[in-house]
Amino acid sequence: QKMGVILQQLVGSRHEHHFYPSCAGVVRSYNFYPFGHMKPEEGVACVALGLGKLVVEGGEALRFCPANPQVLPQLALGEKFINQSQRGFYAIDLGHSEIGPSAEDEGIVVRLDLDAAESHGTLAPVGSVWSIENKAFYDGIQRPGVRVVTFAHILKSDLFPLADILRRVVELGRQGMGGPVEIEFAANLNAGPREFAILQIRPYGAGQDAEPVAIDGLPPEYLVCYSPRAMGNGLVDGIRDIVYVKPDRFNTAKTRSIAREVGTFNETLRAADRGYLLIGPGRWGSADAWLGIPVNWGQISAARIIVETSLEDFSVDPSQGSHFFHNLTSFGVAYLTVRPGPDHGFVDWDWLGEQPVESEAEFVRHVRLELPLEARIDGRTSRAAVLKWSARSAPQ
Repeated sequence: QKMGVILQQLVGSRHEHHFYPSCAGVVRSYNFYPFGHMKPEEGVACVALGLGKLVVEGGEALRFCPANPQVLPQLALGEKFINQSQRGFYAIDLGHSEIGPSAEDEGIVVRLDLDAAESHGTLAPVGSVWSIENKAFYDGIQRPGVRVVTFAHILKSDLFPLADILRRVVELGRQGMGGPVEIEFAANLNAGPREFAILQIRPYGAGQDAEPVAIDGLPPEYLVCYSPRAMGNGLVDGIRDIVYVKPDRFNTAKTRSIAREVGTFNETLRAADRGYLLIGPGRWGSADAWLGIPVNWGQISAARIIVETSLEDFSVDPSQGSHFFHNLTSFGVAYLTVRPGPDHGFVDWDWLGEQPVESEAEFVRHVRLELPLEARIDGRTSRAAVLKWSARSAPQ
């Protein structure tokens, strides 16, 4: 078949033997994970120092609302935020003379530490310092302390009007495409004319125009899980298979092994043409193996509902990866987030443990149900519930 090919000039500047933009990221016109007084229709952005590869693969980028750029709840975590913040960045290694189809595999795109950005002068506009003595973040990197990427000078001052630009381009995109949009962007803030570039724009998810789905009044004992933060809209039924990471076996140091086990179960169910419910802690598809389970799309391609959970001793911010989530919306996969606490949903782990085991590995279990499940996702309120049986097969 014929296809179009677009060649785009890379946004960025040369820094010694590397090339990368001052920042890159993704902005969406609809936020499925609003915080506090933020509204879903105000959108959300994820931004990182360097190439956007870190953002689109669900890495440790900074998330903020363009309408409330100074509201960064992550910073309230104090020192704990350091472990979830950007600790490195991606750049192109100009030392390679040949670039082929598998350039990233050949080391053309490399990950550098923040000290490289500091020596290049690119960390100063986006960095802050964590003071161990005062237990506080300070904007800029003039003080001694742990360097952290917070984009404070950009989001709190007029160094570069990133939030204003994002609000404007999102509104134009929403008007032009007639619905929610997702935009990839990059910016160059070095000496000379500053540059903001739109790299891609595409439709995104379900918004306030989605059809209503009945969730209120469902007894908790009828539910496998409930989520107040969900992506998608509509009903998903006919699912009898559940693949989940055993909570008592989860280990952040073993997430790559967990991803391989999930991929094995996925291949079996895909070959049998059986969609399934997938449940596990942390960010699915994360590029950072310490923040979740770093599956690729092929390892979960048969899942029809994906649940991202938190455990008592393992809690991270919800995912906002771009390419991974674009696959979810393209294939109509529902994505639910469940975090600890009475207002953040739940997973009935006890019920899952009682179900008949189809097969089992070291970290992951596959159960097969007698009656099919039913998932209800309300895109208008970003809520979802997975019932232990569908209305058509409910026991009398």
